[in-house]
Amino acid sequence: MILTNKHVVAAFIITPILAILGYFAVDTLVSEKPHAAEDGGSYPLVAKSNCRYTSGQCEMKNGALNVRIAPQFNDNGTLTLTLTSNQPLQSAQFAVADMDQATTQPTTWSATDAQGTEWTATIQVPQPKQQLQLVVNASDSLFYGATELTFLNYQATFDEDFRRQ
Repeated sequence: MILTNKHVVAAFIITPILAILGYFAVDTLVSEKPHAAEDGGSYPLVAKSNCRYTSGQCEMKNGALNVRIAPQFNDNGTLTLTLTSNQPLQSAQFAVADMDQATTQPTTWSATDAQGTEWTATIQVPQPKQQLQLVVNASDSLFYGATELTFLNYQATFDEDFRRQ
């Protein structure tokens, strides 16, 4: 009886369409618009999920800037960190600090290529409860981020190395 009324049938068809259109319209009206990095500004780098696990590498990102940190343990008890960026960097610094320590003395990365996309640094192997604080300078803007050092160790199921080189 209720489905014989053409107004009720039209309402059943139109209501979901209006709800979906309203959802996207509100998102378009109130969402923050992305903006390009301005010279001299500072912006946070977001650590991707592989930084929180024993993945053997850490990726950090902000907009078009994407940096990857890969560790290599040396025989003499040191650790060589390699920073690779998809954009040329003017400089890069990092610090290894305790979780509750706000400031430490930064270490400067050394560029290994002329384009400024690959950097390396050698440090003592850090403690498990420390974090990596990173600052890179790209296009006259500072990008900063911090992450746990869980990614330094690589563990996989079935002893297979799934890292992409």
